[in-house]
Amino acid sequence: MSCRTGIVFWLALLTCVSARSAPQMKSSVSPSEETCELTDIDYAIYGALLQGMGGPEDPEEAWSGKDLLILSTTADAGNVDARRGGWGFRSRSKERPGEETAADFNAKKGIRCKVKPGFGDPKAYSIIPSDETDQYFATGKDKKAKDGWTAFYEKHPHAGGFWQFSRPAYNLAGDEALVYVSHSCGWLCGTGHLYLLRRDGGHWKVNNRLMLWIS
Repeated sequence: MSCRTGIVFWLALLTCVSARSAPQMKSSVSPSEETCELTDIDYAIYGALLQGMGGPEDPEEAWSGKDLLILSTTADAGNVDARRGGWGFRSRSKERPGEETAADFNAKKGIRCKVKPGFGDPKAYSIIPSDETDQYFATGKDKKAKDGWTAFYEKHPHAGGFWQFSRPAYNLAGDEALVYVSHSCGWLCGTGHLYLLRRDGGHWKVNNRLMLWIS
């Protein structure tokens, strides 16, 4: 091997090793949020939820006559057990989701989607950016000096807190759906529910709900 050939060889090898060891740049956007799109059926479920959520379990979190604000990203529902017991507590039915629906619910955990306005009755709610509420309740150096809920209600004085919906889950027949809904309205004000919906005659309707937590 000539001196020139040897130099070329070692330069090529060094370039190859450097390329392999260089750190890979990651996108600042989560792949799940980047690719997840809610379907027309998902939005039909949300529209049915608005009509069938029912009243609050605790008077302190009442939202009657107040603005209904929905976050612009879906809830993760990572800690929610779709098959937990208790269906029938504070409801008129013990009906619960089937195995297929529960499996689809678990498969969709950790995948968050953008929620766009236009479903159901657009006059019944408003979509607000999730980044906005994140700022109110930030921790560490980003935490605002003012109490988060005080700041929230100063900007939204007529709100009843804010809601967040998970991605709807379905059975294989497409006539049963399950959604996790969280409602936050104060440090000790809010609930989390699972809503079971069924399709009858082409229309979705809330059939039952299960309270998961209350504060």
